[in-house]
Amino acid sequence: MTALVFYFGILGYHITAQLTRPVALAPNKVWQLQMVYIPVVKDITGFIEKNVGENQTVSIYPEGYVFNFYSGRKPAGGTLYNLTLPYIETFGEEKIIEELKKHPADYLILVHNDLWGSYGTKGFCVDYAFDVCKYFDQAYDTVYYKSLGDIPYSIRVKK
Repeated sequence: MTALVFYFGILGYHITAQLTRPVALAPNKVWQLQMVYIPVVKDITGFIEKNVGENQTVSIYPEGYVFNFYSGRKPAGGTLYNLTLPYIETFGEEKIIEELKKHPADYLILVHNDLWGSYGTKGFCVDYAFDVCKYFDQAYDTVYYKSLGDIPYSIRVKK
C-alpha cells in the first residue's frame, strides 16, 4: 500500500511538473498544460463536443483521466482510467479486457504519445498492451485520425 501511495504521489508530482501553459477549454476551467498538448486537447474536446451525445460515454487511453477532466466527460463505467505500462503489468491484459468488455465506451480515443521518458517504452500499442490493442481493433471502428506534432491519436466508435 505504501508503494502504491508513493507511486501516485510521484505521478502527481510528474503531472504537476509538466503543467506549464494556461489553457481554457470551458467556462471556469483554466489550468496549466504542457504547450505541446494544447492543440491535441482542444481538437479532441472539440470533437467530443460536436459529435458525442450527452448520454454517450468516452474513454481515453492510455492516460485518459486528464483528457476526461478537460472534456468534462466521465469515462465509461468500471475502474479503468489508465492503461499505461504500470497498470497493464499490475492487472494483466486478460483482466483489463474483461473489464473493458463489461463497461464498453461508446467512443474510444487513443492518444499515442511517446512514453519513453516515463516508462522506458515507445508507447501504447507499439511495444506493450498488444492484446488490449487487438481488442480495440476488433471492437471499435476508427472514425477520426490526426497527428499534431509528434502526437498521433485516433477516435473510434463501438461497432
